[in-house]
Amino acid sequence: MYGCRVIQKAIEVVDLDQQKNMVAELDGHVMRCVRDQNGNHVIQKCIECVPEDVIQFIISTFYGQVVMLSTHPYGCRVIQRVLEHCHDPETQQIMMDEILQSVCLLAQDQYGNYVAQHVLEHGKPVERSTIIKKLTGQIVQMSQQKFASNVIEKCLAFGDPIERQILINEILGSDDENEPLQVMMKDQFANYVVQKVLETCDDSQRELILTRIKLHLNALKKYTYGKHIVARVEKLVAAGGIEEDRRWFMEAMQAHAVDVVKRMREITMVMRTPEEVLEAQGVTPSDIEGMLDELHEHVEAIDMANDLHSVGGLVPLLGYLRNSNASIRGKAAEVVSTVVQNNPRSQQLVMEASGFEPLLLNFTSDPDITVRTKALGAISCLIRNYKAGTTAFRLANPYSGLRDALSSNNTRFQRKALNLIQYLVQENSSDCSVIAELGFPRLMIHLASSDDLEVREAALGGLLELARDGTAGNNIISTEKDQLSQLLQNRIDDIRSMSPDDLRAAREERQLVDSLWSICYNEPSVLRKEGLVVLSGEESFEMPPDVAGRFFEPPLRAWAAKAPPSNEGSGLANRAKKETPLRIGSVSSLSENSRDGHTGS
Repeated sequence: MYGCRVIQKAIEVVDLDQQKNMVAELDGHVMRCVRDQNGNHVIQKCIECVPEDVIQFIISTFYGQVVMLSTHPYGCRVIQRVLEHCHDPETQQIMMDEILQSVCLLAQDQYGNYVAQHVLEHGKPVERSTIIKKLTGQIVQMSQQKFASNVIEKCLAFGDPIERQILINEILGSDDENEPLQVMMKDQFANYVVQKVLETCDDSQRELILTRIKLHLNALKKYTYGKHIVARVEKLVAAGGIEEDRRWFMEAMQAHAVDVVKRMREITMVMRTPEEVLEAQGVTPSDIEGMLDELHEHVEAIDMANDLHSVGGLVPLLGYLRNSNASIRGKAAEVVSTVVQNNPRSQQLVMEASGFEPLLLNFTSDPDITVRTKALGAISCLIRNYKAGTTAFRLANPYSGLRDALSSNNTRFQRKALNLIQYLVQENSSDCSVIAELGFPRLMIHLASSDDLEVREAALGGLLELARDGTAGNNIISTEKDQLSQLLQNRIDDIRSMSPDDLRAAREERQLVDSLWSICYNEPSVLRKEGLVVLSGEESFEMPPDVAGRFFEPPLRAWAAKAPPSNEGSGLANRAKKETPLRIGSVSSLSENSRDGHTGS
């Protein structure tokens, strides 16, 4: 890792004769270096700093393999350097011919798309036009693909006016066909292409596009990605739109808000209707699920989530958590999750409406694993960063339920339990000892070897939090010494044998394994020694030094630092020790203390 930096610097500063001698050493090893996470930087530096005729043997090695290299995590960088620094007409022609013959493939590749974007941004007009022509006819499909959507954005940004018009026409469809634009505006990737169209088109094109968007504005507000288009339109209208456009937009937004509130009232009326009455009217469980799906979309906006209580819909929604149909119970838990997520007002309203009890019951004892999983997700959203909710959860003593989740075969259930455990120990260090005593670390060690990457990361994250706690950490390291050592060694071996793509995907896991090893054994892991914790091109996970913390200390901490010593000075510490302890026992009901704790907060 460090040796390659020395070589790069030497290539920059030595004279031409020395450059020739150094470059000659690469003969026969070019492709091996290109594919190496350190060696590729040396090849790039040669292309940047050494005369073209001296490195021709390097360039000619790429002939016939340009597409393969363009789809490689390191090779794609090397190809871009060749396009930037090699001006020999023959070299340019050979490289460009291979690229242009495989434009569609490269555009959709996670690394190849960077090469296609590079040609669009820095290439000759004829090369740019060739790429756009190759993609014309499949703009909508390409826009919906994660990597190709970036290439389409570059086509719009760097194409000439005629080419841009062709692309826009394809996106708009015919006069009686709104489908392409409609589909793109709701898509997680294509919506960014539509935003780029609005950003790059001329006034007449923008007017036409806005006219089309007006037809779907209310519907777009219901979709997660459609909201991005609405926000962009709002910005455009506010910045430079004429008064008529501004008035239209405000009226449309107002109408949408009124329409949603009206619809939420209608849904509330249905939720309040007794189940037997709905059955008599021919309403099926599937109909109710569809209604809850619609409500789910409406409450994604925090204002609408809070309005659910205002229109009387929150209590009947919580009632669905006790419905006899498992799918309805699960769907209701999903809606509750969205209502309370990052929403202190709705967290409080749900707790006051006794919504915690049915969620807890569903999590700990529902016969349907999907319902248990969704209920746990809702509980996690309900208590996160909300003291009354966290206190109620601890008093309910749901740890047997968490143990069941960790012992299950459902990876989603496992992940949610692990993430919640990690939150709890971060929130209150006294939980570390209790969780350690209950045998959770052994389950977490087992899950840290899961085939599911997210489960592994969540388990490692929880173990790391426990290990950082002095008492609990020492206990785990001593009692689970052999299992922990075997786990870390296995994870290190697996990481060292990963392909470059898998290695990048496991970025968080690499960091967690290294940190856990350092805490357990007081030394850097093999991963750090081999440069596998932070790969080339990645930012370090390490926290920057705290150079300003002392100037922004919390008032109590600053006061305590300056306060004179006193026999009574430990009052705060004594109060801290009286934090609600974890309780081991029945999870069937909440104690009265939990309600008192809530109303007092």
